[in-house]
Amino acid sequence: MTIDVVRALDLLETCAAEVAGEEVSAGRRPSFRRSTLTTRALAKLDIAPLAANGSVVTSGPRLTLGATIAFRAAHRTGRAGAPAPRALDAAYRAVHRYLNLLPRSMLDGADLTAWSSSRPARSGE
Repeated sequence: MTIDVVRALDLLETCAAEVAGEEVSAGRRPSFRRSTLTTRALAKLDIAPLAANGSVVTSGPRLTLGATIAFRAAHRTGRAGAPAPRALDAAYRAVHRYLNLLPRSMLDGADLTAWSSSRPARSGE
């Protein structure tokens, strides 16, 4: 099984929604996070969490480069203490930068409309 960038972003969105639901049901924002969005997402896939240096340790499914970029960006932002929405936004921005580096010929035939339409709106856009 291979986890691609679209699946990675879907998992991060699901986990962000779960965190938001937990915060609402608690009636207040928790003072600390037990796990980052990336750790939650990888747990859903039975993948070991990120190593201390931020590299992904996998023993099962493989991650594409795009998925790794999304998970690392969300993890790094979450570890810095950012809320889940900001970590999710960091993942989308990192993937966007990655896609901009690819030659257009590599993206021919790729359906990016689903990805761009599911991206959370940011203020100022």
